[in-house]
Amino acid sequence: MRISIWSPSFELARGGIEALSADVVEACGREWEAKGVPVWTGAARGVLAKLGFGLRCFLDGAIRRPRAVVVMHVHLLPLAALLKRIFGFRLAVWVHGIEVWEGPERRKVSGLREVDLFIAISEVTVARTASWRPPGTRCEIIHPTADFERFTPGPAREDLRERYGLPERQDVVLTVGRLASGEGYKGHDAVIRALPRVLERRPLTKYLIVGTGDDRERLEKLAAELGLSDNVVFAGWVSGRELADHYRLASVFAMPSGGEGFGIVYLEALGCGCRVVAGVGDGAADALGGGKFGWMVDPSDSQNLPAVLLESLAAKDSETSHAEINSLYGKARFAREVGSALEPLMRSCAG
Repeated sequence: MRISIWSPSFELARGGIEALSADVVEACGREWEAKGVPVWTGAARGVLAKLGFGLRCFLDGAIRRPRAVVVMHVHLLPLAALLKRIFGFRLAVWVHGIEVWEGPERRKVSGLREVDLFIAISEVTVARTASWRPPGTRCEIIHPTADFERFTPGPAREDLRERYGLPERQDVVLTVGRLASGEGYKGHDAVIRALPRVLERRPLTKYLIVGTGDDRERLEKLAAELGLSDNVVFAGWVSGRELADHYRLASVFAMPSGGEGFGIVYLEALGCGCRVVAGVGDGAADALGGGKFGWMVDPSDSQNLPAVLLESLAAKDSETSHAEINSLYGKARFAREVGSALEPLMRSCAG
């Protein structure tokens, strides 16, 4: 089965789309026992880098003649649509979250009718792209996955607790995510603003924030203004090797976001045995089984969020087993669904 995957750049501190791209590459190899499924990564910046990416994709189409090309971001659609007209492959495009919820940019609209399959990561993304997807184009939902061999329950590392000055696991709330000024919807500030009321009932509570970005200074200032500098701990960037250990420091993972396409971090937290608090109105509902696996709250509700955090901190450990989460969201399930979605495209294309 000849298939190529075109993705945004992989970076050291990669986000959800980059992680999903790697999982799709692995899934294609796993499902069809293929070797060396090529993945072409587009440069995020620089005219020359983008021209180089375009040339690699052109040569891929000309030499390998893939039956299907999977584009991992709508920003790559104009190039993919152009090369589809030349080489005749089938085209699948993944749509994620806020980058498509309001519709793609006008310059990309001409490529939409070349798409044979849209793959959405959540119900909310299907709903919010319905107005601009060409009528009759197939659209399927495939939830992202996580490595549940790595993200497992386990004891907290004492050296990490000492590093961050944390109390027992029961009084630690955790968020993992980029601290980007353009991604303020993730809800870090909402959790910080909720902390004073949480501390009235649980005075030992610490809020551990893992991630880096240009919004950190604003969040540190907010914590200081509220007198919370000792209660909000900024861990900065954490390597993938230590990430699961950071989840194990907390009893509650809280990211009351309003703009997640899905939220792979929720799966990682569930895999490590954390209770999870997420926002309503975005793709987190798919990650939490509509609320079955955690609490869902309106992050703008300043009265409700502290109460939900207190309830989650006081709750008993979740009855959801690691095996159940792995069955629903694991890599084997993901590979099957990716294969089922893409195989009809490749079989419909001669050559």
